[in-house]
Amino acid sequence: MGRKVQNKILMEPRKVNNSHTKDIKQVMSQSRENSYRKNNFSVEKKPLILFSRSILHPKDRLEFFLAYCVVFSSSFLLDFAKNYDIHSHMLLIYVQNFINHSKKIIFIISTIAIIVYYQFHTQSKNNMSCRLLVGDTKQKIKIRYFIELLSLLLIASILFTSIYAYFHTNINSMHISFGFLLLYASISTLLIGKNHENL
Repeated sequence: MGRKVQNKILMEPRKVNNSHTKDIKQVMSQSRENSYRKNNFSVEKKPLILFSRSILHPKDRLEFFLAYCVVFSSSFLLDFAKNYDIHSHMLLIYVQNFINHSKKIIFIISTIAIIVYYQFHTQSKNNMSCRLLVGDTKQKIKIRYFIELLSLLLIASILFTSIYAYFHTNINSMHISFGFLLLYASISTLLIGKNHENL
């Protein structure tokens, strides 16, 4: 009997150790699953960082894109009028006046983008302050802002380049419009955060 009791006592620690190792394995497997889920979740969120930290709202992006489209459409109409064969003499004289002052007309129409930029600057002060208070920097905000403006400008230019190609029209005026809009976007980026120098 004494030997049987001793054998039971010797076997009991082994059972405890086995159950302990099983618990350790379960904890390790759960920690691996949790880390895997966290890594996948972070990877899925990385493409959305630009939009989640942006000071531009969807409404702002739409307004900028529509402003770019209005400017490019005016350039397209001027270039299309240059290449279109107009038979009416009176209409030709009328259209020729616009064609001769095409650069001035494009510049005047491109001021629509300046108005949109100005409205955005006046409305984005609170959003800019919130981004700075949560630890963001003005330099990063400006970089993201310019990248978004440039992306919208490139999308609009690609769209109208395809329209130019479809109608077999030269893109002379479009180059001027793109230059004006790129200049306005650069100036707008430099002016972002001017009212937050003390933050």
